[in-house]
Amino acid sequence: MSTDQLPHHPIEHHHSTASAALSADAHQPHPHHGGQHSLLHDSEHKLEHILKHDPHHHHMGEVYKELDHLRTGDEKHFHHNLDEVNKKLHHDGYLPGLTIVSDHYTGADKKDHVGYSIISNNKHNPGHRMGSEVSTSHPQVQDTPTSRNIYHSMHHGHRQGFAHDSADGGHASNGGWDAHLRGQEIPKGERKELIDKALEKAGVSVNAQTEAAMNRIITRESGWDTNAVNTWDRNARNGDPSKGLMQVIHSTFEAHRDKSLPDSQTDPMANMVAALRYMGSRYGHGNNEAGLMRAASRSGGY
Repeated sequence: MSTDQLPHHPIEHHHSTASAALSADAHQPHPHHGGQHSLLHDSEHKLEHILKHDPHHHHMGEVYKELDHLRTGDEKHFHHNLDEVNKKLHHDGYLPGLTIVSDHYTGADKKDHVGYSIISNNKHNPGHRMGSEVSTSHPQVQDTPTSRNIYHSMHHGHRQGFAHDSADGGHASNGGWDAHLRGQEIPKGERKELIDKALEKAGVSVNAQTEAAMNRIITRESGWDTNAVNTWDRNARNGDPSKGLMQVIHSTFEAHRDKSLPDSQTDPMANMVAALRYMGSRYGHGNNEAGLMRAASRSGGY
């Protein structure tokens, strides 16, 4: 999502998928000549050398460093070059079932930084859900006192109990709105607990209507996958992919997040509260509950 431009999930979803970034088609020549092409070719060669000696992808730091070098050398064409890198690595068998995406995060200096994440397409990574982030260059974000209290007060005492349930099927589990997933009912167990606590934190009434509205949006946006990352829409192509349960982009997350919660797009509570605040601002004239109900009634992404 963006505070000034909404993603058009229903339209783009039928024309581009996460797996398209990892097309098995033969690597095509780069459209730019001279230094740019040489830079891309050199980076591809170095990345394949790194991955050849790290087949289980335990040391992705070297990959991220090389991507930084590629970005610095040709900032203007970086997003195109990253697409080419993904195609080449997939075609040559060095990055099966994975996509490298460029994204943003807030550093310890409170400034916006560019980073990278590795996303699973699940075909060759059955241990990871479709569209899930399996590696990132971002510094690890710690819980805050507020988030620790919230998660520890839940039935199982941690944030991930509900996430062990299999993600609801469809394209939403790949990060992106899916009209086929209804999510009409009120969830049970830790999903309900998490929704209730997010509603409370955002100042929204906890009742059957608001609980069902939250479940509907989460089901359609992420299939209840806390680590879902959209790799294919306009925001992703601009280097600011939607992430988490409610598929919030970094710029929107930072503009609306509760600073007592972790500064992480994929932290469940932080993601949900930021989304509720965003919906209140965009659809509810400052009323988070009205914004939630209006967003949940939309026929497409919010």
